[in-house]
Amino acid sequence: MGMFSPTHWFIVLLMITPLMALLVVPTWRILQRAGFNGAWALLMLVPIVGLLVPWVVSFLKWPSDREQRTSTSKRGLIAGLVLLPLAVGVLALLVATVDGGVDVSKSTPKTITYEQAFGLPATR
Repeated sequence: MGMFSPTHWFIVLLMITPLMALLVVPTWRILQRAGFNGAWALLMLVPIVGLLVPWVVSFLKWPSDREQRTSTSKRGLIAGLVLLPLAVGVLALLVATVDGGVDVSKSTPKTITYEQAFGLPATR
């Protein structure tokens, strides 16, 4: 009873294929213009690694930049290395709250006084 029929898998394939193309095709073109092999864009399909590909490419020395018009500063590299774990942490937090969030719809509301909320002594 827990198995999907071939029709379900076909529908899933029809839905996922355009989404994969939206990730891979632009990344392939960007990598080619930067002078890299476009096949590296297939890494966008691997979970977590797909998040890292744009970060890594943005800080690499591009083979197509023969005139050395762009350079990666050390501050930019450090900022990227600091922001990447933060971004992954925020994504993990979002996933945790969406998947395993607390179901507050079944809890009964509790009324508290102003004094209780702010830890003040009761005035009565």
